[in-house]
Amino acid sequence: MVTNVNELRLNKMSTYRLTIYTRPLCSDCQNLKKYLSNYHIPHQLFEVKTPEDEKNMVAVTGSKIVPGLVFKKRSLFQNRKVLIGFDANRNKIEQLVKQTS
Repeated sequence: MVTNVNELRLNKMSTYRLTIYTRPLCSDCQNLKKYLSNYHIPHQLFEVKTPEDEKNMVAVTGSKIVPGLVFKKRSLFQNRKVLIGFDANRNKIEQLVKQTS
């Protein structure tokens, strides 16, 4: 039986919760959102528009640079991986999407 690639990716992402932090005028952010949409990868989006938003993003990602991606593994230990930037981390992002647990 052949499985739809997007369906397979959704099933694998179910072990992770992905949160992304973006800015409205950031081209790398727009590329990331398009990528996630094209592959139907579920995620929570935070648009950084105010100094308070930026403060919250820095508290989570440790950086003011966007896009910030936070992969939280669904487990008792709340393991997480933080990546900053889409194009520079595309291979790592694809690896995390493909991982299964």
